[in-house]
Amino acid sequence: MSEVPETAEVDSGEEYGQSADTYSTPDDSWTAGLPGRDAEFAYVKGWENTIDLLRQYRDLEANVGPDQVQMPGGDATPEEITAFWSRMGRPETPDGYNISPGESASGYDSMLSDWFRNAAHAVHMPVDMAESLHDRFREQAAEASAEYWQHAEQERKESEATLRQEWGRGFDARIEDAQRAVHRLGGDTLKQIFNETGLGDHPALIRAFSEMGRLLAGGGNTAPNAPATTAPSHTSGTTEAQREILRLRSDDKFMTAYGDRTHPSHNIAQEQMDELYSVAYPADTFRR
Repeated sequence: MSEVPETAEVDSGEEYGQSADTYSTPDDSWTAGLPGRDAEFAYVKGWENTIDLLRQYRDLEANVGPDQVQMPGGDATPEEITAFWSRMGRPETPDGYNISPGESASGYDSMLSDWFRNAAHAVHMPVDMAESLHDRFREQAAEASAEYWQHAEQERKESEATLRQEWGRGFDARIEDAQRAVHRLGGDTLKQIFNETGLGDHPALIRAFSEMGRLLAGGGNTAPNAPATTAPSHTSGTTEAQREILRLRSDDKFMTAYGDRTHPSHNIAQEQMDELYSVAYPADTFRR
């Protein structure tokens, strides 16, 4: 490094860039003619000639790279802002993100993936960042869904244990009563609501629908196209026979055989149904 030129004058007590342009150089220096601060800067950096300057710039460019990205200023145009985010990795459209709900993402569908794709594009998220964040969120959603259904299954088992203890050997029959009531009063729509919400496993609702099913079975004939009757006998045998009639009438295979005289099992189905009707609706039921 060359010695400090005798003509150099730098304000004492001030750092470079804060002093006035008081630095001067000899007429034969390569920095002659530069403003004082530029000449001082060249001296502080140790550049003895233009070769030193070019060499250091070349090293800087090799380390940092020539293709630098600058943040748009406050007066940047929309085009400049868009160009900046494109350089940062944001795709031109939301479709540029390669994200999907996955093969087994329970509780996470394509609509949510579409929302995430549009939201990521709106906040200028680069492709790699958006796809990585989405995959992590999808994994978390799958874990949360699994925990929810595990909890629901545990509650179902506890509910069943409670009702089995309460109803004993009559558990299966009472469940059939509840299912019958759901089928008669709400059909597939009500079944779907119970399944999706988990309410179908709540002991209080099962008890309520079981009672409704028992009333439907014992409060008169509920089978379609069956002979009209007065109030049936309330003996346990009659109630069980009525329940079996309802069950068979909801069995598509049985009803096919029962309703088709040419079916190979028609006679068996006919005899079975006649026997049930004789028990469910005995002759003295019709007497006044």
